[in-house]
Formats: sequence, C-alpha cells, structure tokens
Amino acid sequence: MNTKWMAGLMMVLFGVAGGKLEAAEGDIGDHAFFKLMIGKWMAEGEFKGADGNVQKYSADWTGSVAEDGSFVVEGTRVIGTTTQQYRWVFSPGSAAGLFEGLHEIVNDTSNSQRFEVSASEAAMSLEMSAFLGNGNAKVVVKESFVDEAQDKLQTVVEFTDDQSNVTLTGTINNERQKTP
Repeated sequence: MNTKWMAGLMMVLFGVAGGKLEAAEGDIGDHAFFKLMIGKWMAEGEFKGADGNVQKYSADWTGSVAEDGSFVVEGTRVIGTTTQQYRWVFSPGSAAGLFEGLHEIVNDTSNSQRFEVSASEAAMSLEMSAFLGNGNAKVVVKESFVDEAQDKLQTVVEFTDDQSNVTLTGTINNERQKTP
C-alpha cells in the first residue's frame, strides 16, 4: 500500500460543484444545500491510487446546525481497515460568496485541514478544495444530490501532487437514513 496517498486520504475525507456563489445570509444552516444534509447518513465507496491500490470506504455520519450557526458533520468511517472518528465544521468564509470548511480527525486535531468551499443552491452541489503541504498538491471534493428526492448524495474526491498529476480518486455514495 502506498502510505503517502493513504495518509492524505485519511486527513481530509468526508464521505461530501462548481462556481463561486453567494453564501446564504444568516446561519450557514439556512443554505438549501446544507439544509438537505441535516440528518443521519450511511456512505459506501472506494478510492483508487495511481498505483492501482484500491481501498474500500464506509461511514455513518450525521449533519446538524450548531448553536453558533455553523454546519457540523460528525461521523465514523472505515478506510481499508482503519477506523476513524471525524468532524467537518462549515462556516461563512472571509471572502464574499465562500464558505470555510474545517476537517479534523477527532482524536488528532493536529492534522486539521481548512478548505475553501462553494455551494450552489441551483445545482444543489458543493465543491471543496485545499492545498496540501507547502507545494501545489491539492485535494478537490465535489458533492451533489443524485436523486429527485435528494436522499442520495454522491461525493467525488481527487488528489493531485505538486505537478498536478492525479494520485488518488474516489467516489462515495451517501444515503439518507429514514427514521421509522
């Protein structure tokens, strides 16, 4: 297993498209895309490294609006044989029209990663990007609802190295869990 891409994957994944759009006024939880992410979800997918190595992915996560108006995703995921508790916190960004996403492993917040986030109410999609390390290595995460009921969310992840070569790709299918 190529541990370099696996370490990067573990640092930034969420089991979560295009354009810089206006952020919703008020709480981020008022944004239509984030409203649809409220609740319990299950996710399954896989990641493939440039070396051909494939890692299965599964997660259970919950989306909610925090008291401070931020949107929080908390969950447990399994990548290959590694289990992690993770958290995303989304809040209005410092630049107009953008959000900020902070991803962290719950028991290792020293590896927190900040993302620039844009969300489209028209396309019901989200795009997150972050530079990794000190060079041009980057991760881009795109999420979009793929069914009319908006109970299925597809997450597409792509890591690139300093020369913009794709080093890891993945697709995660998230499904809202219905309460009886």
